[in-house]
Parts: sequence; C-alpha cells; structure tokens
Amino acid sequence: MRVLIIDKEFPPNKHGGIGVYNQNLAYALSRLGHSVIVLTLSEDRSKTITNQPYGILIRIPGSSSLPRLCKYLRWINPLILGQILYSIIIQIIVDYKIDLIEIPSAGGYGYSLPYKLNNQVPIITRFHGSLGNIPIENHAKAALSLEMQKLGKNKWVSNAARMINSPLWTLEIQQIKNSQVITFPSEFSLNWLETEVNLDQKEKEVIHNGVDIDFESRSIKFQPIVPVPDEKRIVFVGRCSIAKGVSVFARAVPKILNNILSARILFVGPLVDPLVKQELLRLSKLFPNRVILMGQIEHPKVLQILPKIDVLVLPTFYEISPMVVLEAMSNGKPVVASNVGPLPEIVKDQETGLLFTVGDEDDLAAKVIEILDSESRYKAMSEASFERIHNYFNMMNIMKELVMVYQHSIEGVIN
Repeated sequence: MRVLIIDKEFPPNKHGGIGVYNQNLAYALSRLGHSVIVLTLSEDRSKTITNQPYGILIRIPGSSSLPRLCKYLRWINPLILGQILYSIIIQIIVDYKIDLIEIPSAGGYGYSLPYKLNNQVPIITRFHGSLGNIPIENHAKAALSLEMQKLGKNKWVSNAARMINSPLWTLEIQQIKNSQVITFPSEFSLNWLETEVNLDQKEKEVIHNGVDIDFESRSIKFQPIVPVPDEKRIVFVGRCSIAKGVSVFARAVPKILNNILSARILFVGPLVDPLVKQELLRLSKLFPNRVILMGQIEHPKVLQILPKIDVLVLPTFYEISPMVVLEAMSNGKPVVASNVGPLPEIVKDQETGLLFTVGDEDDLAAKVIEILDSESRYKAMSEASFERIHNYFNMMNIMKELVMVYQHSIEGVIN
C-alpha cells in the first residue's frame, strides 16, 4: 500500500499532538511494509524531497500572503493552501502511484481535495479536532466561562474571534463531509462531531492514538519506579494558556508545594497567554527552584523528560486525545487530569491516575497530594499505567485496525 500523509505541522516543523501522531503513523506504516510519502510545508519556502527512515518527505512552500491579516483571519491561509495543494498532490499521485491519502481535519486545508480528486484516491480525514470550533462539553464550557471571568477576560473578544473565523469551521466541515472515511482518536471526539455535523451517511471509525512501544530504536521502555526521597517532579506539558487550564494549576501550586516539601513543579511549553505568563513568573519568583518554567522544547526532549517525572498534570478544559498523556503513561507515570472529553477513556480513575473536577484548583491540588501520599499505591498506579498503554494504546496494534480501514476504503474506490 502506498500512503500519502498530508500534514502542514509534520516534524521538523513546529508541531503539537497532530505532528507527533502523524510521525508515529509514518513509522508504524513503514514497519508494516507499506510505502509512506509525507507532504508538508517548508519553513524556508523551498521545495525539497528527502529520504527518511519512514519513507519520503516532500516539503513545499506554504502560503504567506497577507501575513498580518492572516494572524486574525485564520481561514485565509488554509483557503489558499488548499488550492496550492491540489496541483501538487495530483502530481504526487501519478509519480508515486498513491493508493490512499490521510489528512487531519484541523485547519481545513484539505477542503477541496475530496471534491476535486473525484474518488480517484480515497481520502481519510482524521478528526484531530477543529481550529474553527471548540470541541468542548457543556460542563467544561461553563467552567471555562467561569475561569475567564475570574481572570477578567472579556467574553465578547472570544465570541468576536469565533465569529470572524467561522469560515475556518466551514472549510473543516467541507473536508469532513466529502472524505470517504473519518477516523477519530476517541469516542468523545466522534460523539461531539456527530452533534455538530450530520454524519449519518459517512463511514466512521474510532482508531485511538497510540505510542510506539515495540520498535526498539524508537521505543519508550518502562523503568521500575525508584523513589527519590528528596524530590517529586510534577509536570505540565503543553501550551501555557487558559484553555489548557494552566491558570487553574497555577492557583493550586502553593497548596501542593506547602504540603509536599520535596515537590518541584515544571511547566513545559510556550507561555502564550499574557495573564498566565504573569502568574507563572510570579510563582517562579515566590518559589525559586521549585517552580521551573522550561518554555517550549522539542518533542524528543519532552520524551527524555517524561521518564524522570513522578506525575503528569493535565488541567485542560477540552481535548481530543492528548499524546502527552499516552507518552507519560507508557513510562509508567500516573496522571492527574480534568474530567473532560476523552480523558476518562484514557486515564482510569483510581487505577492509572486521578481525575479532578475541571476548573477546581482545590480538587486538583488534593488529587496531586493524594497520588503522591502512598508509595505502595503510587507504584500500583505506575504499573497499571504502563500496562494500560501496552494493552490498549500500542501503536502497532492500533495500526492493524487502521490498515484494515485503509484497505476497505481502497477496495471501495476500485469497485
């Protein structure tokens, strides 16, 4: 099978969970004997074609027209990029005899492909989430609204931004509706999208995100827990923003540090929100060497940090299927996470971690303290975390399910 993966955030470009997933996907498909071609953007506006361990990486110049305007009108670049991609993809299909295309939903830059390709090649859209609409539950939306009020954020600003960028959601819907198959990383993401878009006639499959445990050169090996009596590392990884719940975590920090004298809290990720940045800088001065702001670091370095932590905290208000939770658990690290979206599907409360009430800093602090209070319980959670990833989120096992979806899609086009 010859698979074309399209992802404008594919590494080494700046990326988040979508880029990590697609890189894992490329390696896994390659290991299963399939040919992989990746199409992404070039940061230096040049076109390059290089051989990679997983296959072929093609990088093309992206659109940079009207850069100042595009910062606020986020649908302009995807609109232009969609037109640029079509002619390039047509040539790639011919040159590499492509059987199938996989592309993320977020960004909507694949909006024209299903229609223009006219079923020549099946297109699988993976619903990694939306940049044009927030995939959030009602209880989390209410908590986020309350959090914005606490921080003095004007609600009309976010409402205006959503209205201005509504065309982006339209592009994403067009891509989703016209693709042959839609895959989802969680039951939550499938259920949420079905409430927003009529998908009755579409083929839909839940294929969870996974981590590559088996591949020796890229594996995340489980290490037995060796307690470090003089330090407990509690870590957040992600965008340091209000939506990710970092302001909630920040309010919980003093209580955690005052109760666990050996605790050190690390924030790994870009400080994208001024109010959150201000509060984290204040905490780092109030608790020198105990609150560490590491900023944004490359994903390989994040993977080097995760084996050395004790607990991952994810206080987010909404998620689709966070890769960092899988990566932490694959290292045998319990997770304290908010009870939103797909997190209850991944983190089994009281078994592999603890879930807290979204937006509640007191509950968050109590759960972090609780999880580190008993060494024997912590060890049991640690072992359960690793086992859960190995049994249910092993990338190679998940790929066997996905390949069956691919093959069925190709047969449908041929027939």
